[in-house]
Amino acid sequence: MLAENGSRVHCLSATRGEGGELGETPLCSEDELGQVRESEIVCAVGALVGCSLTFLGYQDPRMGEDESSIHMRKWF
Repeated sequence: MLAENGSRVHCLSATRGEGGELGETPLCSEDELGQVRESEIVCAVGALVGCSLTFLGYQDPRMGEDESSIHMRKWF
């Protein structure tokens, strides 16, 4: 919407999502997750008609199933 109105959209991501969940049916291996999530972010920025995407390069910590549910409870 912003880009459609002439605004330049610049996106910033602290991590590449390499520590996220693999999914109920694993999407990929743990070693490949960062590349898969990075590709997803690139596609999302493209869909938003973003001008640029910058990754800050922070390492996304891996979370086990128990840790993930604890963090999710904080949001819901």
